[in-house]
Amino acid sequence: MKYQAPRGTHDQIPPGSVAWKRLQTVADRVFPLYGMLPLETPVFEHTDLFTRSLGEETDIVSKEMYTFQDRKGRSLTLRPEGTASAVRAYLQGRLGEQGFDRFYYFGPMFRYERPQAGRTRQFYQIGVELFGDAGPSSDVEVIESLHRFCHELGLRGLVVQLNSVGCPECRGRYVATLKSQLAGCTDDLCELCRHRLNRNPLRILDCKKAACRERYQSLPLLTSHLCGPCQEHFQGVQAGLTSMEVPFRLEPWLVRGLDYYTRTAFEVTSEHLGAQDALGGGGRYDLLVEQFGGPPTPAVGFAAGVERLLMVLEKTAPEPASPHERSVYAAALGDRAAAEVMGLSRRLRDAGIPCLVDTGPGSLKKKLKLSSKLGCRATLIVGDDEVEARRVLVKDMGTGEQELIDLEGVVNCLKEKA
Repeated sequence: MKYQAPRGTHDQIPPGSVAWKRLQTVADRVFPLYGMLPLETPVFEHTDLFTRSLGEETDIVSKEMYTFQDRKGRSLTLRPEGTASAVRAYLQGRLGEQGFDRFYYFGPMFRYERPQAGRTRQFYQIGVELFGDAGPSSDVEVIESLHRFCHELGLRGLVVQLNSVGCPECRGRYVATLKSQLAGCTDDLCELCRHRLNRNPLRILDCKKAACRERYQSLPLLTSHLCGPCQEHFQGVQAGLTSMEVPFRLEPWLVRGLDYYTRTAFEVTSEHLGAQDALGGGGRYDLLVEQFGGPPTPAVGFAAGVERLLMVLEKTAPEPASPHERSVYAAALGDRAAAEVMGLSRRLRDAGIPCLVDTGPGSLKKKLKLSSKLGCRATLIVGDDEVEARRVLVKDMGTGEQELIDLEGVVNCLKEKA
């Protein structure tokens, strides 16, 4: 039987796994600049953690969750997103009492949806959550950290789309207006929008069908219904992004797909992704911690899809470097040379130089061909003559130049040329 990965999942294999690891490395470098600490939560949680936080009428809960019962009949769900788990961990670990209120995470999420480019059933997210600050400056920091992360990856063609979904009070007034203005024309709406109008009215603004979108253009904007404090907060976010030199565009139809958002909502998109252009996004969720039984705690965060990020990098970045671009290939010709190469490889690795050792049979031509195929920067050739002379023939695989180097000086020579 020939086994394959389940539909909607994929392996991380070279050379793509190198880009994957680089993305993690950039995250580990960028987010601690904002005082964010790493957080890791289980891949499954009690189901009601998600139904309570995301909303039972959201697509994720109603259609996409992987839910199962354990041996004692308890309902568990593979996490479809990271924020609910982060809030649960924040409360369970009493992290706020210890002064820990900024976190970032990297891990797999699971949603049963139709696999397509950049969208899989097991997918990975990088996320950030910041607790305890109700002011617009924390929104700005979170958005700027995502923008910086994308910039550090080398991504270009980025746009921050920004909106405010208000608080429950002003959003409630806006929802009443939506229902009133659409009451007499529901037959013109798609089936999904008719369902959402009664269950989750704001989500109709996220409809992708042209007829619905055209109809909604005549509706009043949510931002025109913001209360005074929400309007002031939204203006503060815009002013902060301007001062941080983060380019943004107001997007009045951006509502995001989760029920827990309040006030700020944002997405980072790329012009290289076509219709499915979102790389990541998030917003403020000031009521969620209290909803989970904690004290009133404002919070803001985002999540970015790793597969989407890598897809854009592949389209926009120059030809990816070889996974072994920093490595040297140590080729031994004969038994005496093999012993010498093993000792040399240890010294190279002690100096931080990756080394691929080849002490097997085969001609020099074959070994050089393999070194070139792997993309190594240099090949170290050691045969009986080199052992006798206590030297190593170093071949630069980029230029083709060769040089005999004393055995004791090889490490320093390669460090200088790195």
